[in-house]
Amino acid sequence: MASRAGAVAGSGKGKNKVANEESGAEESVDSMMGRLNLLADETEVVEMSDDEEVTVTIPVKWSLIGKVLSPSITHIQSIRAAMKPAWGNPKGMKCRPVKDNVFIADFANKVDMEKALERLPWMVWRHAVLVQELDVKLRPSYVEFVSMMIWVRILNLPFEWMNNTKGLKIAKLTDKGCRLDVDESGDAAGCFLRVRVAIPLDKPLRRWITTTKNKVEVRFNLQYEKLPFYCFSCGLIGHGDLECVSPTFRDSEGKLPFDRLLRAPEERRQKLQSFSQAAASAS
Repeated sequence: MASRAGAVAGSGKGKNKVANEESGAEESVDSMMGRLNLLADETEVVEMSDDEEVTVTIPVKWSLIGKVLSPSITHIQSIRAAMKPAWGNPKGMKCRPVKDNVFIADFANKVDMEKALERLPWMVWRHAVLVQELDVKLRPSYVEFVSMMIWVRILNLPFEWMNNTKGLKIAKLTDKGCRLDVDESGDAAGCFLRVRVAIPLDKPLRRWITTTKNKVEVRFNLQYEKLPFYCFSCGLIGHGDLECVSPTFRDSEGKLPFDRLLRAPEERRQKLQSFSQAAASAS
């Protein structure tokens, strides 16, 4: 009797199992049909064209897209508060966020936009702010910031190289498309050659240029004006040595490969005096 009862119970469990499987099968079929219906809705296509007529007048925008090179998030309010006065408080300018540390700056006219492009690099709390013209046909995920415009100084060159001929040949080691800061006759002033370059953001900062003459190599150090936050360990812009993912070892003197000497000293503005005033103050 016990065995027969067990058999009956077992058969009952078997029926329940079959019923559950059938129920699960029905649910899976329903869910599959739901997915099929969803996919059917997703097959609808909207045809877009650059030639279609626009019934609403869209105001012309002069826009830049920018990025703050910082390991931490900088809020759009902070970006706007820092960049608007730096750009001369242009009338009608607004900033809108795209994603973390990426933003769009809209200007009321082309002149204000070009001013923001001319005086790169910009900084927020010593972090680089990269800006470039916005291509409205790009998707946000396709926007890339691969280089940064900056003025670099080649220090202590011979006077005969401080010009737009031999000096340009040397400067092209930093960037083949560089531009020299020279006068109308092609000569540079000061004790260094000033060069406008685009430095790649995925490579370490260059520390010097090496020349050879009569089989003698000479190294000329580089300094960067308005150099943003950079890593003393790997030499990349955008983070410090504490956040570096590929740190290097210190040398026997405890020094890292890069140091603060790469940053050009800021020039102090002094009140201009006439020659007679200067002579009188010196007497």
